[in-house]
Amino acid sequence: MSNLAILGEKRFQLSQAELVLIGGDGASWIKEGAKNYFPNSIYQLCKFHLERKLKQTLPYHRKMQKEIRNLLKEGEIDKTLKELGRERSLKPEHKKNIEGLMHYIYYNQEGVNAVDRLREQGIPVEDLGAVEGNIDKTLANRFKKRGMRWSIQGALSLAKVGQMIVNNEWDSWWPIKADPIGLKSELEKVVSLDFNKGSNDKYDHTYFLPVLSGPHQDRPWVKSLKRLVSIN
Repeated sequence: MSNLAILGEKRFQLSQAELVLIGGDGASWIKEGAKNYFPNSIYQLCKFHLERKLKQTLPYHRKMQKEIRNLLKEGEIDKTLKELGRERSLKPEHKKNIEGLMHYIYYNQEGVNAVDRLREQGIPVEDLGAVEGNIDKTLANRFKKRGMRWSIQGALSLAKVGQMIVNNEWDSWWPIKADPIGLKSELEKVVSLDFNKGSNDKYDHTYFLPVLSGPHQDRPWVKSLKRLVSIN
């Protein structure tokens, strides 16, 4: 949260914002961190996690799922807990799970439908979306395919590339960042060669591209270099 606060201030000057929305899955460190580092923030409980918790707790009772969902939408936390309390008494075999849902709602009640409440006050805010979906599309789909394995540094480096693409910062990143794969430096070695220096015959000298004999033979950019210099 400390690093997030610094980054937020650097990029968006969040300390000057009238309102900051912070989404979380109910973890205490997120709520506490929001209070400590973003004093002007409002906490929104992730709708995906709340819905999943509800379905996991009451898979046998879809009607009650709908009732609880409607009560929460209306902000009726007390009524929600009472209904769940009755169900706990009627279904002792599900007591542990129902109590888990009750605790989840009680300790996150300030974040239930926080965005909807802001809209009712006339504040034009957007939904925060589901973090799980972003993780799945940006990271999991790229990193968890069959047979893949990563070092920590390799995973972080590739995640950085994905971050830049998703945030539409890929083009602006290149002029100010070091070349991540060393391609630029290798090409500079070739481009800067003076074939006529010291000899009238350019074939008196041997030139090479180190990347062509390295461990990246199957990489698209290596194949492009091979085609560029007419290597079959």
